Amino acid sequence: MSNQDDKLQERLTALEEGKEPDRNAAENNNSSELSSLVRLAASIRDLPHPELDGGTVQSEKRRMISAAREKGSYRRNQKPAKPGGFTGLWLFVPSVAGVALLVMMVFIIAAGAGLYFSGPRGAQAAVLSDAVGVLEISDSGFAGDWHPIAAGAKVQSGQRLRTGENSQVTLEFYDGTQVTLRSNTDVVVSKVAGDWGKVLQVELIQNGGETYHQVVPLQGDGASYQVYTPSGEASVKGTSFSVLVEDTGISHFAVETGEVLVNNEGTETFVSAGKSIVTQVGVPMASAHYNFTLTGEVTGQSGKTWTVAGVNFLVTDDTWLLGDPGLGDTVEVHGRIKKQGDWLADTVEKLDEPVDAGGVYTGVVTDQGDTSWTIAGLEIQLGGSFPDIVVGDLVRVTFELTADGKLATNIELLGSDDEEDPDDEPEPEDEVQQGLVFELGDYDPSACETVPSPTFKLWYYTDALEGITFEKFDYEVTEGDAFIVAGGVEFEPAGPFTINPGESIEVTVKITLTGDPALLPPGGEVKIKVFPVLPAGFEDLEVGELVIYLKCEDEAEDEEKPKEGFYCTNDAQHPKALKLVEEYKDEPMFAGLDLYEMIMDWFCNYRYGFGEIDLMLGLSVKYELPVEEVFSLRQSGLGWGQIKRQLANDAVVDDLGTADGKKIPPGKQKSEDAKNKEKPNKKKDE
Repeated sequence: MSNQDDKLQERLTALEEGKEPDRNAAENNNSSELSSLVRLAASIRDLPHPELDGGTVQSEKRRMISAAREKGSYRRNQKPAKPGGFTGLWLFVPSVAGVALLVMMVFIIAAGAGLYFSGPRGAQAAVLSDAVGVLEISDSGFAGDWHPIAAGAKVQSGQRLRTGENSQVTLEFYDGTQVTLRSNTDVVVSKVAGDWGKVLQVELIQNGGETYHQVVPLQGDGASYQVYTPSGEASVKGTSFSVLVEDTGISHFAVETGEVLVNNEGTETFVSAGKSIVTQVGVPMASAHYNFTLTGEVTGQSGKTWTVAGVNFLVTDDTWLLGDPGLGDTVEVHGRIKKQGDWLADTVEKLDEPVDAGGVYTGVVTDQGDTSWTIAGLEIQLGGSFPDIVVGDLVRVTFELTADGKLATNIELLGSDDEEDPDDEPEPEDEVQQGLVFELGDYDPSACETVPSPTFKLWYYTDALEGITFEKFDYEVTEGDAFIVAGGVEFEPAGPFTINPGESIEVTVKITLTGDPALLPPGGEVKIKVFPVLPAGFEDLEVGELVIYLKCEDEAEDEEKPKEGFYCTNDAQHPKALKLVEEYKDEPMFAGLDLYEMIMDWFCNYRYGFGEIDLMLGLSVKYELPVEEVFSLRQSGLGWGQIKRQLANDAVVDDLGTADGKKIPPGKQKSEDAKNKEKPNKKKDE
């Protein structure tokens, strides 16, 4: 047996030195047992080693160091053994070969089971690629321990990744799914896991910036891909889409291919290819609209109307302006087409490098000529033939600006426009009580020197055969009465009005303001309630509410407003911060706190918008929590929807957030209702 043991040890030593096992030598010695052991050892050597996550590695390292120290202490107290002495260790070992075989079999079974239950190799992490610029990672998921990271590194569950200025990186998952983080983007990889059969499971928390996702069609019931933002979440099964999160927490979801389910404030909607939707904290979702992207020089700037690539679009106070763009600058514009010919910019970003003037947008073909078509109100010159497209089709247009106009370089058919258009005339639902319904058109609520004339429609939904005739509309100023000239609200036409069943009338409201900022109420908010004066007999008719809202405080300042950073010095106090102080100063939760200093710290150093700060303070009051705890929840990477659900479920909250005595890592907290809720059925073609 001793000779057999020596031969086994000789073969194993050769194997450890990287030599291939000499199978013939074993067979010539007629030792099938020895040959089997050597082949088994060679197979084990080729097995992939299980990959431990960073936390486990550090924990094991500390345990091994502690054990080594204890061992060293023990040895120092023992007498040294004589070299070559008999220890008696082998008296209880019947066969070295048998023990080796048993140990190897146990190792193979354990390793195989571990590899199987951990899922496919590489499924528990994403790999960084196409890295450009400054990239940093935080192992804990929090903001305190950032360190540089480079392409080829792996990102696991709980880690947080961010890009710097002019930087970009792509995360690649094991099934081929990719997400690209663009400049100044902050994302928590809350979960990355997978199972056999390409069952990918990904949860991302996007705190800010822009991401672009290309999701391979997911396999199996357990597969999921979700993106959480401060004001909404997206769930997909296989599509390409982008997510943009502004500093204010406003989120933009734009779908390129496939379909995305967006959830916010308890409402859900499917956003299809070529459309985008905007979500805000505390605001129910509006409808999705066709989206557009424009690049080129700003060639026109008349008030709120800008021109890029030959297209006019509206810039409002809600438009996110990046890099202080203006006339003559090269920009990239993202926005939505709310109506035929009515384009609204969501973001305008100044670019450092010149780009070709052109764009991509989605719309319906309304007219077809021999050399040009009209799509979404724009006349497009044809750069080729597109025989499969007819009037009424929904298409995605790629065009470039030439001396002759907008030249289509590609027109992609997305389908017919049978689905409900968000700007179509509203249809009454069967269960909704019938009556008069207001529909307010777009207007700029901040233009308080020369107020635009808002236009509204009044619809009449009824089973009656006859319409309603009434003399006029009237109004009530519920806020800011002194800022409106006496009799300064007029309607055109003035009346009388007749609305037939299923039809509407259109009316324009003309408002005259004093322009004297001293007459503005605190906060500069003006509200005007509009209602029809109905004849006798219609007292029980359900009538909707129309409120025209104006935000006029900015107009009382100088024409060139100071930048937000101006208020982060000691030169002046920020009026929005002072307004929040006035609102919350008497709350017992904030007794003894310097509210203004705390609010400005969040605004200047943590880059939270005043809407988010207001939400933090409000949640502190509502749930009687120290505001620092709400702030810690937000800093951990949780979205506002998750935080509100957690607090509403009476969770026990500490610095990280705990429920039922169990620690909850960032991005993991979701109520059982949210996990198990039934998804809405997509509208099917009739």
